Amino acid sequence: MKNLSLLILLIFSVSLISCKGKKMATDYDEMAKELCDCMNPLVEMNEEIQALTKAGDTDAVGAMFAELESKFAEGEKCATGLETKYGSMNTPEEEAKAKAAIRKACPKVADMMDQSNAIE
Repeated sequence: MKNLSLLILLIFSVSLISCKGKKMATDYDEMAKELCDCMNPLVEMNEEIQALTKAGDTDAVGAMFAELESKFAEGEKCATGLETKYGSMNTPEEEAKAKAAIRKACPKVADMMDQSNAIE
């Protein structure tokens, strides 16, 4: 289940960070803050799932799956709105600036993104 939530977070974050299209706005800090707002419910749920998994409560983890899907859908909708607002990043430099801003604004989100990337 931990890997599932990390995978969902990875898909969500990659959809915002690596899509091609519009020119990315230069306000990376504001974009990162808004992305954090989108992703924090998933981060919190992942932390809860990790605690339940560690405690061996697989029934509770399984019961959270519908809520996880719902939070993912909300996050995906939010990310789509951010992509519309800020545009997509088209260069490695833009992506690096965005990742640095995310790390500064919400280290837990950045850490989960790193964990998700390590799973691939």
